[in-house]
Amino acid sequence: SNPTDVQVEPLADCHTGPITSLTAAPDGAHIISCGMDGSIRVWAAATGQLVGKRDLAGRLSCCAAALGSSAAAAASKPVMAVGSEGGFVRLLALSDPQQLPVYYRSRLHQSAVTHVSFNPGGTCLAAAAAVDHRIALLALRGCEHVDMLGYYKAADHIQSICWFSSSPSSQAQLLLSLAGGGLVAITPPTQPYSSSGQQQHAGAAEQTLELGQNVAAATAAEVPLMQLAAIPPGKGSASVSSSGGSDGSRQQQLGAQVLALGSDGQLHRLLLPADAAGWANLKGKVLRSIAKVQLSSPSTAIAVSPGGHLMLLAGQDGSLTTLPAASATATAAAIAAASTTNSTAARSSVGGAGACASVLAHGSTGRGSAASVVAWSAGGQWAASAGGDGSLLLHAATGVRGGRCAEACMHADCTFHYHISCLSSAVRSRRVARMSLVLCPPGVGDVTGLANLN
Repeated sequence: SNPTDVQVEPLADCHTGPITSLTAAPDGAHIISCGMDGSIRVWAAATGQLVGKRDLAGRLSCCAAALGSSAAAAASKPVMAVGSEGGFVRLLALSDPQQLPVYYRSRLHQSAVTHVSFNPGGTCLAAAAAVDHRIALLALRGCEHVDMLGYYKAADHIQSICWFSSSPSSQAQLLLSLAGGGLVAITPPTQPYSSSGQQQHAGAAEQTLELGQNVAAATAAEVPLMQLAAIPPGKGSASVSSSGGSDGSRQQQLGAQVLALGSDGQLHRLLLPADAAGWANLKGKVLRSIAKVQLSSPSTAIAVSPGGHLMLLAGQDGSLTTLPAASATATAAAIAAASTTNSTAARSSVGGAGACASVLAHGSTGRGSAASVVAWSAGGQWAASAGGDGSLLLHAATGVRGGRCAEACMHADCTFHYHISCLSSAVRSRRVARMSLVLCPPGVGDVTGLANLN
């Protein structure tokens, strides 16, 4: 790959102020951002062009998207959820990206909504307020019918949330990480608490339906976990010993694997229990990480690709790093190999089961210059990162023949070229390195090249 082939272009209409959240549209072709300026923007991942924009009242804090559930599959339409610092949650129709009509709005919390996340089927939305220690669960039936399932009151500040499941056919559960190191797994109820139509907003934050009977377990991690990212079911390593080692001893029934950024600066890999009995055995105990590795730079955000092969990490120093995600062995080997490289600006290494590539993509000087949020597109062909300075970088996965290649592709002649394709005007005046990271999918082969920074 020739680094001069990579173009860096300014976005036509960028956020004014920090970008607080990124999410991928279900169609795989668009990236959605929201920010403190109160706006939502829909970007074409291939070109960086602005496709749609909607200004909302108040500062926006988080967003998520999913293919809305419907009894008729053909009637399913993409939906977006956005949370605000005022405690409001809105649902918008992504089927009209130019107008982004709002069809649901309710104040679910008294403080800022810090996390919104759809379950894999798009039938349930979790909206958490970290300061309130509360999380609301909403059921989506069709595109415009929303039911309140209830609230869960956590024992501590909510640091992160993610959906997980032990197998593709099992019901997804919600995992909460708490500031004191606590972990809570919630199974969403099947029956709605009350129908919440367009006019039912007043007092919504005051309603409390404790979901204690739906909590699978409350346990604790070794350290507080700042960010969570679940590996898609069936994509993790084949087996883990009951002691958490790899010595081939007795195997436990496999559950979901979750990657987490710990307060100790390490990348933790958790193996969650596969059933209620496994969670019950953890009561009053600490869930030990099955693997953990020290990161070269403290990370602020993590995202796992839809195919489960790769993870994207954002470092406090402005770096972006791709690592193999499917197995702890491959992750550790890639990090160990990368640590032997002397270059601090960009490095690439190859382990036996995968590669590590890292680049100083976001500015490392100035307040808020590091990436604070990262996201993958629905098909894994694109990734995006954004920072507190308003910068938004789009990264493309390209086959060596020049065509777009899905992240799960295992063809021997396909590689992933992570490059900056556009920048916001917030960093337009800065000297920007033109770069292209080339990373082979796990099992494909060696890294074919790495561009030098200009």
